[in-house]
Amino acid sequence: MEEAAEVEEVSAPYEEESPSREDGDEHRQDEPWTVNRAAYEQDAKSAAREDTHRKKKVTETAAAAARAARVEADRKVRKDAKAAARVEGEIKKAREARMEEQRRAREAAEAAARAEEERRAREAAEAAARAEEERRAREAAEAARA
Repeated sequence: MEEAAEVEEVSAPYEEESPSREDGDEHRQDEPWTVNRAAYEQDAKSAAREDTHRKKKVTETAAAAARAARVEADRKVRKDAKAAARVEGEIKKAREARMEEQRRAREAAEAAARAEEERRAREAAEAAARAEEERRAREAAEAARA
């Protein structure tokens, strides 16, 4: 509706009657584009400039939207990479904790095995000492009888 009013306002000056022709036909009008050719050309140039400006604006808007999309995609990629690194770090920590636990369990088993070995060696030494003591006591008893 607004455009139609604008068009009427713009086209109104061009529809003026031209001066009468010399052949006496006063009711006949020249075509508007011949009477106000300069005005038509100026309007065409103005419309072309506006169209160029509009196209440039659309191009700039599209470029800005593309830049914003790239920035958002880059931000998302960085965020995903951070999350992946964090997950990898957690996996690495869990793996290290598991390895540490296994090392401690292995050391505890080795310590238990050493303790068991020492206990057996001690018991064997005690048994040997008792046997030696019993042998001496027997020998002493035999010597005392004899």
